[in-house]
Amino acid sequence: DIDTAVPLGLIINELLTNAYKYAIPENKPGVLTLELKIISEGQYELVCKDNGPGIKGTINFEDATTLGLRLIKGLIGQLAGSVSYHYEGGAVFTFNFKDAEARRKE
Repeated sequence: DIDTAVPLGLIINELLTNAYKYAIPENKPGVLTLELKIISEGQYELVCKDNGPGIKGTINFEDATTLGLRLIKGLIGQLAGSVSYHYEGGAVFTFNFKDAEARRKE
């Protein structure tokens, strides 16, 4: 549905832009992976991975200071979802969210 697709598309755009700018070194191959899974009816998981240097330390999305992380937090909130980050050979962002119908049932 469009109410899910727009925020999700903006999140993906932010992550891909950041990966292109910071994670993929010039003249070296970069690997970007997007994986979307159905967890249960109306519940989804999106995992975005790259093979770059990642973000140092942990990320507290509640107190995010950068515009990009604040944007991601706000957009995933529109989807009644959550986001987490960890480093595993590159940056790994995991988003859990609900589609519009599942959000309406809350």
